[in-house]
Amino acid sequence: MWKYYSKNHLSIISVAFVIGVVVMAFTFGDSQELYAEIFPSEMVEFMYSNVLITYSLGGVSLASLANAILLIQYIMQKWAFGIFIIMMVLILTPDVISVVGVITLVPCVIFSIYGIFSLNKSNKEALAKEGMKSEKDIVDLYKENHNLLEEYQSMAFQCRKNAQKISAIYALGLVAIIFVLLFMNNFLLIMLAILFFTYAFNYLARYKMSCFLPITSLLYEKCDPEACASAIIYYSTNKRSFKLTNQTLFAQCLIYLDDAQTAKKALATYPLKDEASTLSYYSIMAYIYYILKDEQNLIACKEKASKVRLNMGAVGVNIQSQDIAAIQNKIDLINGDFNTCRKYYLQAFQRAQFPFQKVDAAYYIGLISFVEEDYVVAQTYLEKVVQTGNKMHFVNKAEHYLSKISEINIQEES
Repeated sequence: MWKYYSKNHLSIISVAFVIGVVVMAFTFGDSQELYAEIFPSEMVEFMYSNVLITYSLGGVSLASLANAILLIQYIMQKWAFGIFIIMMVLILTPDVISVVGVITLVPCVIFSIYGIFSLNKSNKEALAKEGMKSEKDIVDLYKENHNLLEEYQSMAFQCRKNAQKISAIYALGLVAIIFVLLFMNNFLLIMLAILFFTYAFNYLARYKMSCFLPITSLLYEKCDPEACASAIIYYSTNKRSFKLTNQTLFAQCLIYLDDAQTAKKALATYPLKDEASTLSYYSIMAYIYYILKDEQNLIACKEKASKVRLNMGAVGVNIQSQDIAAIQNKIDLINGDFNTCRKYYLQAFQRAQFPFQKVDAAYYIGLISFVEEDYVVAQTYLEKVVQTGNKMHFVNKAEHYLSKISEINIQEES
């Protein structure tokens, strides 16, 4: 999973190195007296006779601090109690953070470079396995079967612009915390600054995710997978490149457009960077394998999802149990255990938070009821699909079954 962070890690410490060199270049000439108080005279003489090396050491110092901060963030993301470990280290031996940053700088650079090449290689292999050369091929596959709606282009660009602003603020925050560690001597103020930046970074991460909500709502609230997929494609398109964003949402759109094959291809390079993304991946893939009637891979998805361990306490356990229950339900559907599936979908319909979830559950309740010749219940739920489903492919199928029910009713009356 670490390789998904490699590019970001290397970029940040590279920028920190450049900033460190620039800061040292501007402050070095006026700091001779300060260095004379800190270092032996021989070292000060060496520093002023080897300016380029000294500037580079300034860059290394700042890059090491950035490296330490990134490692702290990874620990906090990986373990729920990571924040307490960091605070304990800062209180007992604060210099350890700097030392660790210096010691691990070169290994982190090497691992980051290796991770970038390794990730690119695995992505190319995954794309080749799906018959594609690049992620851009997804757009061509989408256009072959669906409409790319231009009216959602401006929305997508605005969402991306907002997300880019948040990323820029995040980068400035990292620079700020580095300078706090460099120039602030009061330990209490340093602790307060770290707590503030930790809270601010978490808030920025949540706010950046909210920038995508207008696009998400096109599927979740308006039940328009074609509009949502179009917005995602425009969001992912830059002038010179294409990087598919929010692949799971895009795959969901394709599922509700009855295009499981393209949905599977869209997830070829999906980043399994943490437990939450891994669980989300297997949950979506299970739906795809159900549509493709691939029971073997469907069962494999359940096994792999069961091994995921979310570090979210009771909330994580609840999320995982719901996802595994959804996968098991798809297995039951393939095996024709309709009574169990009907109960599952009735519960899913009741607890659904978004219209698209209600449409999904209502369609399968109607379908199961139709197969079991319970036409009254089937008609009730299929009509709900038609009323709410908008452009989800369930609507056409629901209308088909409703016409069949109408024919049966007419025959019975005759």
